[in-house]
Amino acid sequence: NELLPRGYPFVNKQMHKKVQASIINDLAERYPMIVVAQTVDKPKDAGFYWATRSGVTIAMSDVLVPPQKQEILERYEAEADSIEK
Repeated sequence: NELLPRGYPFVNKQMHKKVQASIINDLAERYPMIVVAQTVDKPKDAGFYWATRSGVTIAMSDVLVPPQKQEILERYEAEADSIEK
């Protein structure tokens, strides 16, 4: 609610994708597009802000490579080739 424009009704819901879409549609009907764009950017900015302060790290050993990696790559390369033709 702190990220929504002043005067916007309090939202007491989990922010699922459908709820977010509904809020954005409502914002687009009530406010100028610049306000909507700024409002949509606020959660993204907050996410980046807190992600950089969380201290979470990822090591190469955290990434599991499936044994069938080569088969998967070949299958998708063939699919990409067929689409590009």
